[in-house]
Amino acid sequence: MRGAVYEIAARRPQISAQISRAPARGFSLIELMVAMTFSLILLGGVIAVFSSARTTYEATDRLSRIQENGRFALDSMVRDLRATGVIGCSQLAQFRSTLNSADTLLWNFARPVEGFDGQASAWIPASGADATLLSSLTPIPDTDILVVRIARTGADFARLAVRMTATNDPVTVDAASQSTFNVGDIVLLNDCTERAVFQVTSMNGNQLQHATGGSIIPGNADADLRYAYADTTFKGGGEAIPVQTVIYYLARRSDAPVGSPPSLWRRVAGNAAEELVEGIENMQLAFGQTTGNLVSYRKADAITDWNAVVSVNIALLVRSQSEYGTDRDQATYDLISPTLGTRVPAPNDRHLRQVFATAVSLRNKTL
Repeated sequence: MRGAVYEIAARRPQISAQISRAPARGFSLIELMVAMTFSLILLGGVIAVFSSARTTYEATDRLSRIQENGRFALDSMVRDLRATGVIGCSQLAQFRSTLNSADTLLWNFARPVEGFDGQASAWIPASGADATLLSSLTPIPDTDILVVRIARTGADFARLAVRMTATNDPVTVDAASQSTFNVGDIVLLNDCTERAVFQVTSMNGNQLQHATGGSIIPGNADADLRYAYADTTFKGGGEAIPVQTVIYYLARRSDAPVGSPPSLWRRVAGNAAEELVEGIENMQLAFGQTTGNLVSYRKADAITDWNAVVSVNIALLVRSQSEYGTDRDQATYDLISPTLGTRVPAPNDRHLRQVFATAVSLRNKTL
């Protein structure tokens, strides 16, 4: 027994020596090349999926921004168009304006809506005495300009608290509505018989004065409203509300990078223009004018009676801010109608574009 144990113990060094001298085994060169090939195939598939997902995401992101810009721009214009032409309680009311320059763009409240085709040095139809305003707006050539006259945003009608005894009396509104008005406001006064527009030159409590003279712009040519408006004790008593002229047009920011698209701007008379939405490349308008029982859509220079306009078609071409991919935009865009000259030729660049269009009924003109 002792001999057997000794024999096993004596053999242990020999076994260890044999194990240590056994050749090391691993992957052959061919096996490594096959494994690397499969790894590269899998990696290529992952990269292709990632690249496709990224391309889809970026295209979707650009399209989402285009849609957001287009919808916001249309919503802003539609909201103002639906509010234009506020006239009080009767379509048949006579109109009177005491303003200076009452036939110029900013102060022509006899026209609820107007349109122009913007050119490099002129508006079509000609805007007459508004050359200074034209030079300050610098709209993009061959894009349209929309002008609407509306009640001031957030303002409500104020009822007259005192009946006028003379046509040049101050307009006394309800005391609770006094804060609605400020010196310099253009105010529409109306009842079911007459309408008048005047500028508030001073205030004495809830009395709105409309004197002539002074440095206020545009000022009143005279203080005679030609009608004595009644208070709320009479049926169809007078109401007053601040009104304003709003201009929508396309222009580029002075600090915009070269090649950047125009933006939609909104200018309220008496205030600086406000940039609403960037990326609006083109805007075209058509105006629905009634002739007898028919409504025909025309460009601004073909309108013969702006007070007969009852609807407006708006079309916006919205563009992505940056180019992407390799495909070039070879599409031709028809804004509103090719017969009205609103076709935009193929841009031949790598921007995404989408047309947004709507028709707006002027509610106050169809009541």
